[in-house]
Amino acid sequence: MKDFTDEIEIAVVVIPLLFSLPLLANRYSVYDYLLMVLIPTIYLFNYCMYPVNQVPLEEYAFRCLCLVFPYYYLGRIIDIEKFFKIFTILSAICIVMDIFYFLSYVQEAKHADEQIAGSYNMYAAYQVLPHVIMLIWASMRSFSIWKLAVAIIGVFLIISFGTRGPLACIACFTAVYFFFFMRFRYSSIVKASIIALLALAVAFIREIALWLYEYLGLMKMSTRIVEKFIMGNISNDSGRGDIKEILYERLNTDEPFWGYGLFGSQRYGIIYSHDITLDFLFSFGYFVGTLLLVVLLIVWAFVKSKNRFEREFVLFLVSVTIIKLFLSSTFLFEPLFFLMIGFCLKILLEDKCGYESSK
Repeated sequence: MKDFTDEIEIAVVVIPLLFSLPLLANRYSVYDYLLMVLIPTIYLFNYCMYPVNQVPLEEYAFRCLCLVFPYYYLGRIIDIEKFFKIFTILSAICIVMDIFYFLSYVQEAKHADEQIAGSYNMYAAYQVLPHVIMLIWASMRSFSIWKLAVAIIGVFLIISFGTRGPLACIACFTAVYFFFFMRFRYSSIVKASIIALLALAVAFIREIALWLYEYLGLMKMSTRIVEKFIMGNISNDSGRGDIKEILYERLNTDEPFWGYGLFGSQRYGIIYSHDITLDFLFSFGYFVGTLLLVVLLIVWAFVKSKNRFEREFVLFLVSVTIIKLFLSSTFLFEPLFFLMIGFCLKILLEDKCGYESSK
């Protein structure tokens, strides 16, 4: 697509959206339309209240208001049970395409070092993460060899990108789903057997790490994670602790009631805090930031009482957003975070209005 890539991507989204507007208009409540006005207003208000943040506010305005926040409206209407199979197939396609791109095209083009930044590719790892967890979810919900195979390939691909955060998200989702959602005949025996196999793998973890190191090296992909494990540095926070210390010190020293505004950390040379709690507190202050976090916790608490498919999807969204946001990025850059909020509100509003939930 060369020079027309951006235009084609926009057209692929906007054209179907325009044809869908008559149907979509009836799917939202008055509160959704008010929010459509309120969010840009808050964003513009930051220009006035925090003029020192003007540069990042201008730089990320299109991304936040047009590419990230609108996912809220997708969450408000999404029917995960209806589209689960489609999402599974699309996720498998995305993983296979990433495999081709990074292990074939990039290598042949001799740009691997530039593509993986010489050591790791955090962006690519988090981009493929939702697709990998979707395949893990699909294979655990309804076992299939091809789903499990693609999921395992996806995990190895993420390992080859050399970043640890996505692996923590995968581990969280898999563990919670395995112990609390999987129910089948002889499940206790199967779970005990898998735990025993994992314990056996831990006993030979160093040998496995050395094999991965050699294998990834042969494929010219990043061995950063494996190297950290072998050298005993896997728990190193890569400077995140220093970032948090600086931001908390600013909060506790100046004590601004309204916080430092959206992207306020950038005035201190910090793109984001790598911690969703600190992100809210630094952006909105201790009072408003804490209030917003409490509201989010209340929403999740209500959602726990809904049907199983919806609870599983909430677990999926929490794993790819909340766990991630405790390790990297900011909620202002996270489309699935707003999709999660929209989906949780969809469940609550349907229940409040007496609609029948999907089984």
